[in-house]
Amino acid sequence: MPSFASLLAFAQRPQVLAVGTQLSGAGFAFVSFVLLARTLTPEDFGAWVLFLTASTFLDMVRHGLVQAALVQRSAGATATQERALMGGAWMLGLVTTVALALGVW
Repeated sequence: MPSFASLLAFAQRPQVLAVGTQLSGAGFAFVSFVLLARTLTPEDFGAWVLFLTASTFLDMVRHGLVQAALVQRSAGATATQERALMGGAWMLGLVTTVALALGVW
């Protein structure tokens, strides 16, 4: 039987943390979806689904544009250039997130 220390060391590996993060996010999304479906009227739930669809699509576009530009520009970049690209991608992501949030709201 594995010891507590070995289980703790396994749980702290980056791969396990990444999978745990993805699973917990999917679990919370599923639970919130079920709760909303049970508590909202069909008309309100339909409006929520339309909002969620539009905001998810816009977020996918935003993420795709920022990610594609970051990958394209960072290939072969020096460490200093890579830091500047990361900062620019972060700022671009922040600006587009705020703009999309205000546009959807």
